[in-house]
Amino acid sequence: MEWSTVTDWLSSHGVRILIVVLISFALYLVLHRVIPRALQLTVSKRMAKKPEEEIEQRIKTLSRVFLSTGAVFIMVAAAFMILSEIGINITPVVAGFGIAGIAIGLAPRAWSGTSSLGFSSSSKTSTQWAMW
Repeated sequence: MEWSTVTDWLSSHGVRILIVVLISFALYLVLHRVIPRALQLTVSKRMAKKPEEEIEQRIKTLSRVFLSTGAVFIMVAAAFMILSEIGINITPVVAGFGIAGIAIGLAPRAWSGTSSLGFSSSSKTSTQWAMW
């Protein structure tokens, strides 16, 4: 193996991968500084008449949810960029995520339709018996 090939690849692709990693890490740090402060302002205004410990608990809970979700989005985006830079085709993976998103989005709608239908039919039956 020739070292010139490796150094050429690292000089072009390695720098781009390093930039993606550094920007992702910077976004993660910004997320950790911005989200709790924004939630502190928003939740404090909305829950002005509530006890202080309830407000703090709500801020902690929402911060964890938003920080975890944001971190996952940043990591997935960085992973896709790095895989693309390495030369791996990410189109099938992105298409798979799109199909999974549609399935996840439509599943609760289907479940709620069948469960409400079952509830309404059982309530009609019980009403009919009660009226008899």
